[in-house]
Amino acid sequence: MNSEGDSADVTGSESQAGAGRMWGLLQDLLDVHGRDGTAALLGVNERTLRRAESNRHVTPQLQKELERHAQEGMGDGPSPKEVALELASLASRFDGLEQATRDALDGLRREMAELVAENEALRNRVDELEQHSGGGVGQSTTEGEEGSPDPMRTTRTTQDALDRRYPQLVTAEAEAGEHAVYGMAMPLITEWRERRRAYLLHLDSADAWSKLTSELGMTELEIELIDAHVLTLPPADVPWDGIRRHSELRLRRRTLERLRREHRRARGKRWLLRVVTLGWRGR
Repeated sequence: MNSEGDSADVTGSESQAGAGRMWGLLQDLLDVHGRDGTAALLGVNERTLRRAESNRHVTPQLQKELERHAQEGMGDGPSPKEVALELASLASRFDGLEQATRDALDGLRREMAELVAENEALRNRVDELEQHSGGGVGQSTTEGEEGSPDPMRTTRTTQDALDRRYPQLVTAEAEAGEHAVYGMAMPLITEWRERRRAYLLHLDSADAWSKLTSELGMTELEIELIDAHVLTLPPADVPWDGIRRHSELRLRRRTLERLRREHRRARGKRWLLRVVTLGWRGR
């Protein structure tokens, strides 16, 4: 008798526990799908759900449908092992992204530090050049016919240089007194202007070789003027700061690499065409 009573108690406890689990599952479904969606999902009447909510009790028929839904959900879902593997994969990917982000930030900080240092060095260089040239970026002495300075000409060119607001700017055309401004950079500026005029002259012409050659020489001179002489080129109307100067240099160096490749290919084509032409004439 005691054994039968104990068995009945265990069965009753298990039934209550199962009903409790199904009641929790019902609450979850109602929170997610609402009463209408839950009724359709379980295949029961909406009034059955309303009555269960009112009595806070799951009927045997409703419990059966809830158990069926739970079993179907467990069968369709991933296994615990698959879930663990997926979580491990996600954790590994997150660690990789976190490390890549840290590396990118470190690289950005180093690049910014280099740019700041370069900007400071360029500012110091400009200040030094201005001090040595009396407000300009170059230094030049105008001499008379016998090798001695001409006071009148020196005064005039110095006044012309002082009239310029930004002596670091290179003008597209020559100006009076610019030798006192540009100093040792003057020959390069003169050559750059000639290359620039040649490039503009051939810009719309069919002579691709002359255009390429003039652009190549112009770009080489621009890099030297910007890098070695800390000058700013047209069409800028104010001097570049360190960051802008670095950007302009990088752009022209990339352009120079491209032009050199195109120049080598064009030179090879011209040589090949000359050989073929000479061979045809020889016949």
